[in-house]
Amino acid sequence: MCLLNGMYSTLFIPVLLLVMTTTGQNESARLLGLLTSTNPAVAVLGVAAVCFLSGVMNGTASSAVSREGHSFWISRVIPVPWRVQMTAKFLHAGAVALLGTVVAAVMMAVALGLPWWTAPAGAFMALTAAVGCISLALLIDLARPLLDWVSPQRAIKQNMNVFFSMLLDIGLAFLLGVFAARLIRAGLSPLALLLAMEGVLLVFAAAAVTALYHLAPRLFNRVHT
Repeated sequence: MCLLNGMYSTLFIPVLLLVMTTTGQNESARLLGLLTSTNPAVAVLGVAAVCFLSGVMNGTASSAVSREGHSFWISRVIPVPWRVQMTAKFLHAGAVALLGTVVAAVMMAVALGLPWWTAPAGAFMALTAAVGCISLALLIDLARPLLDWVSPQRAIKQNMNVFFSMLLDIGLAFLLGVFAARLIRAGLSPLALLLAMEGVLLVFAAAAVTALYHLAPRLFNRVHT
């Protein structure tokens, strides 16, 4: 059920975009103009932003520990190291993010008639950013998990960790947008702009993954059911 909730969330943003681009509203025209700009880097970054939000705004990672509830004690006694357990949670959230990213990229490419290479490039950048955000979301939930619940729905829909993680995702997208705008005004070529943005995302992802595996054992041992 929790996986289905995550899948539903990944479909919301691309479906909303599809509706916007087929209604003929002014907002849709502006969006279409942005993504079909004469600067191909702008189109790639637009696809990356939508794919990123579609992939990570689902609460899968930020409720990964909370969803175990009072059964968290099982994670302590099973003969599986914490590192393997955390990697499994990361891969689960990553699979949902991959689904949302691919769906958004395909729908945008078809609906907006973008060049064929724009969607894969944007999706790749979005997945790079998702690696970092998933790692930080797991850290947030591991630091203050919501384990006292009756219905598993509460572990997602009434979990402040999900809210904080969504704020983090939106904040990251905003900061990256500001950074990209500065690079565009600086006159970087499209290729240089995309390489610079991808470099920043790679550094962010590496730092977040390092923080996850450095802090996880200490936080894991602090969790009480």
